[in-house]
This record gives sequence, structure tokens and C-alpha cells, in this order.
Amino acid sequence: MPEPSKLRVFIRFRSDDVPGNPQERHMTLAESFYSTLLHRSFDEQFDYLHVPANIDSSNEKCWMIIDFNVSHDTVGQESVGQEPVDLEKIPTACFKATWSERNRSM
Repeated sequence: MPEPSKLRVFIRFRSDDVPGNPQERHMTLAESFYSTLLHRSFDEQFDYLHVPANIDSSNEKCWMIIDFNVSHDTVGQESVGQEPVDLEKIPTACFKATWSERNRSM
């Protein structure tokens, strides 16, 4: 998958399927997505995670939203030297994340 200029991604997963510390599941999932599909790391300056409240609970169905190359300082407002971002005009994609002891997939 080539890196998009701007993109909003919805990822569906079960909370217990994401390995590691429950408090870090959002970053585990984001970093896995970035490395698997975009071949880069999460960048706090240009990417934004919308973390579900139940992500650290057991056996919950969750959705996480990741905005790529969208500075949330510019969403819906003008910033110096930048156009405001209209999230309705950004392309979207949906993925289902699964893990096993040997494999992870999106």
C-alpha cells in the first residue's frame, strides 16, 4: 500500500487479540499497521490516533481511528500557512486486525 497524502483508517479488532500491556494496545496496533502496510513508524506530528475507551478491557469489540498525515491543529480551523482540514473530504479505509502466536494480519 503506497503512503497516502491524507487518509482516515478505521481498524476493527477484539481487545484481547492485541498482545502486550493493555495500556499500550493502541500503540501496538498502530505500529503494527504502520510497519505492515505503510513501512514507516507512527509520527506524532502528522498522525493522530482516536483511541476507544474500552481498549484496555477484556474481550471487547473495538474500533480505532487513525488519521494519517492530518495535523489535528488544522482540523476545522485555519492555522498559519496551512489550509483547514475538512475530514469529510479525506478518503477512508477499513481493516480488521487479527493476531495469533505466529501471525498478525490486517
